[in-house]
This record gives sequence, C-alpha cells and structure tokens, in this order.
Amino acid sequence: MKTLVMTSARRSLAARLLMGAAFGMGLAASTAALADDAKVSDAERQRIEAVIKDYLKKNPKVVVDALEQWREEQRANEKAEQAAAVMANFEALTRADGSPVGGNPDGDVTIVEFFDYRCGYCRRVMPALLESVESDGKVRVVFKEFPILSPQSRVGARAALAAGRQGKYMQFHTALMSIEADITESVVTALAKSMGLDADKLLEDMKSPEVTAEIKANYELAEKLKIRGTPAFVIGKTLVPGAISKDEIKKLIGEARAKQG
Repeated sequence: MKTLVMTSARRSLAARLLMGAAFGMGLAASTAALADDAKVSDAERQRIEAVIKDYLKKNPKVVVDALEQWREEQRANEKAEQAAAVMANFEALTRADGSPVGGNPDGDVTIVEFFDYRCGYCRRVMPALLESVESDGKVRVVFKEFPILSPQSRVGARAALAAGRQGKYMQFHTALMSIEADITESVVTALAKSMGLDADKLLEDMKSPEVTAEIKANYELAEKLKIRGTPAFVIGKTLVPGAISKDEIKKLIGEARAKQG
C-alpha cells in the first residue's frame, strides 16, 4: 500500500479539514470550503479527505475531545457574559423598587434569588437560604418572582407581590413555598384570610399594573443574565445557577464580603 506523505501546506489543509469535521461541520462541508483554494487539485482534495476519514475512524476520541473543548469555551464565554451582565444590571438586581426585600435591609451583602413557587429545587433550597441569612445577620435578600413553570406559578407570584402591598410578603412567600395544594385564586384567598389580610384587595392588587410591571422586569432581567431556570442566585456580584447547599451559601457570602473589604 502506498504511503501518503503530506507537505507542510497539505498538513495545514488537513488540519483545517479535521477541525471542520470535529466541530460538526461534516467532511463534505469542510471539503467544499477548500474549493476556493486554487492550489488544491481535486485529486489532492480527495486524497486528503480519505486520510482524514481514515484518521477519524481510527481516532474517534479526537472529535469527542474537540467538541468538549468547544463546549468548555462556550461555557467560559457565557460565564464571562453573565458576569458582565450582572455588573451592567446591578442596580436593577439589588435596588428595584418593586422587588420585595428580606433579611437585614441594611446588610453589607445582598443575595438576589430568581425563583418559581412550583419549582421543587426552589422549595428545597429555601430553608438553607433563610437559615444562612438569619444566622449571619448582615445579609440582605432580594426576591425576584420568576414564574416560568406553569399558570399556577403566575398566580402565586402575583398573590405574593399583592400580599407585599399589605405588608405580608415574607409570610405569604414562605407559605406558598410550603403549600402542597394547587395554587389557585381560591387557595390564595383562603391563605390571605388566614393571615388577616384583606382578601378582596389582594385579588384586586394581583391584577395591578405595578405587579405586572415587576414580573415583566424580572423576565427581562433574567433574559439579560441568561437565566433559564430556577432557582438562580446572585450573591454579591456572582451569578450562581441552580440549587445550592447552606454551606455553599455561607461560603459565597463570605467571598462576597471579602471582595468588598
């Protein structure tokens, strides 16, 4: 069998072809991209293609490794973009007038949480969050209603914000995170009455322009930060997607405080 010895130029062409294949473009598409190179004859192109096909058959891990490297670069790029978005939208994240605030209003570290009342992970992380905030004593929490999972989520978000207009946001929020029943208007009405709230006013405020505007603003913020699920946290100036443990929350609070010092 005749051995193909490639010159430096041919090796460069082969590398270009390999990278194209490795990143999902396909050998045919990569070969077509070489058509504009007048120095490459059809025969050479076919021979290079044959070498690459044979190499990939014998070394499929090359493609896997190239794809993984590409994914890592994509993740790094997205993380950098999210960090920049946090800085660009920091005031809207931490100081928006319509967003309920818990913990210590004068805390030196702020945690922002995007959540959904029908999100199981949000429900599981809530005790860890509240315990961490309470034990620290110097953490401010901003709650971003982000109802993305179901119509019930939207009813819950509107009801909690409406309860906040009567000074009972945290009580209502905690109750909705714990409730097992479907979140319907009748359920939130009963919950409001059990807390001594004006249930008729709550139902009216649920439809108010202010409540609508707050939820819309949260959707827009999540889009800018590329938040695609719940829960998602901004602790200090670090975006943390997904549920996290009490130890992780405390660690991130400490890191945020150290950066400020």
